[in-house]
Amino acid sequence: MQVYPTPGLSQTSSSWLPWVSLLSKELPNVKWILPQAEIGPITYDQGTEGPRWFDVHALPPGLLEDDRLTAEASKQRIQAIVEDAIEGGTPPNKILLVGFSQGSAMALLSGLTFKHTLGGIAVLAGWLPPRFREAVIAARTRPCPPIFWAHGTADVLIPLEHASEVMQWLHSSLGIKDTGLAYREYPGLGHTVNDDALHDLSTWIASLL
Repeated sequence: MQVYPTPGLSQTSSSWLPWVSLLSKELPNVKWILPQAEIGPITYDQGTEGPRWFDVHALPPGLLEDDRLTAEASKQRIQAIVEDAIEGGTPPNKILLVGFSQGSAMALLSGLTFKHTLGGIAVLAGWLPPRFREAVIAARTRPCPPIFWAHGTADVLIPLEHASEVMQWLHSSLGIKDTGLAYREYPGLGHTVNDDALHDLSTWIASLL
């Protein structure tokens, strides 16, 4: 099994290393490959240059976030990395995309539009901008992979209602059943993950091995 964790806005791939260290203890046979977002201006941060999968104007994100051009380029880079793994002999159903925050949007966008059905997609404190969803619907010619979603009830950057809205969309627009979507809430947890969320993620990944 190969897992590709995508970091959040302004984060480097090394931000995942503490979490990967903990997860590796429970998942010793998983290979972790950490993609990195490219550097670019971030409007939310007064135009400061930093790692981003696409530009963001506000947090919590509004309905009009629309940097589809940068998101498309980021999606293609992630999919190219995954395609290289498949061409190297890893079956698509043994590849998982796991994202945190903005990285979750990319995990969903990349995984749900990929030409193969992957083993699964995990969303940690994430969402999917509404204007990115047309591409997902247009690309859906195969069954959706299993999805794991973990979200803190005290998240003020990506509030819980963003998760609820995206999950409703996954059900209504993509036809994902409750059996294909494992959702967990963590009382009092802000915009991060904790040991409980990592343990639940680990258990979900183990169920797919």
